[in-house]
Amino acid sequence: MESAAQWSFQAIIDAKKFPAKLWNLVNDPANNAIFWDSRGEIVIINQFLFEKEVLSKGYKNFKSFHRQLNLYGFKTFRSKTVMAGYKYFQNPNFKIDHPELLHKMTRKQVKNRVNAHGPCFTLGGEVIVPST
Repeated sequence: MESAAQWSFQAIIDAKKFPAKLWNLVNDPANNAIFWDSRGEIVIINQFLFEKEVLSKGYKNFKSFHRQLNLYGFKTFRSKTVMAGYKYFQNPNFKIDHPELLHKMTRKQVKNRVNAHGPCFTLGGEVIVPST
């Protein structure tokens, strides 16, 4: 049987979307690769451990995961006590004990590159601009 907190979390956000997946990862006590800072406002990732234990289950590499963080408005945070191999990310709508903020997180639209002459595409690594 699900608790009221679990049910309300599921009602707030689509569990298939990136913010919910990230929320589940960072709140999983069995996961040592990603965790909250002491205030619950910054996500800390041990990049080596994360790539080894987590990324093999759904992302190509850390770069693509980092891109998803950027698309959802996460900013890289620089700590005064930076530990080698750790990455710090912050989003005002991603805080410990506040799943109600997750619905405010939307994915930024990726802008298509448009040539001054109109739309273009690539073919075999070569940029093709249709003639007008």
